[in-house]
Amino acid sequence: MLSIFICIVIMSDPLIIDKSLFHDGVLIIAAVTMLIAALSDIKKLIISNRLCLFLAALFPIYVLTAPHEIMWLHHVLIAATVLMIGFAMFAMNFLGGGDVKMLAAASLWAGPKMIATLLLFTSFAGGLLALGFAVAALYRARVLKIEAKLEKNGSETNEIIPWHKTPVPYGVAIACGGVTALFMMSQAV
Repeated sequence: MLSIFICIVIMSDPLIIDKSLFHDGVLIIAAVTMLIAALSDIKKLIISNRLCLFLAALFPIYVLTAPHEIMWLHHVLIAATVLMIGFAMFAMNFLGGGDVKMLAAASLWAGPKMIATLLLFTSFAGGLLALGFAVAALYRARVLKIEAKLEKNGSETNEIIPWHKTPVPYGVAIACGGVTALFMMSQAV
């Protein structure tokens, strides 16, 4: 927390350092954080609360270093809306808790101008990801059934998971949408 306070003090004084350098740097750090969360989701099927909080905590620094005014309250309202909808999806077992928190944090960054981009790219990447995992699960089930028939000893060492119950690391899709939105934000003048 002390380091964030020092950064804010340094960035608030225009004589110390150019704000645009920090502004672009914060965008890069946010993108890297999203990619780290995606890798974590691939490895463990868990997105750390710390990564989601860190991503959200970077946003005020982005706002303070912006060369133009950012309507931060609109960003917060978008994130709160996504969090509420995500919580409902979590309650219905459509999304994991980490996915909901990461999507809300990414929505904070996207705000009203980039929320459609974030959701569109996340949906597209999520669809491709789910399709890929479903095909892989079907293939794996087929191979395991063939191996079980060849062994004929009645004991299967690997559990066959139905294709529609295969866990999918949607953090990867959220990172794709989030990084795309961040990239488009960096290109806006």
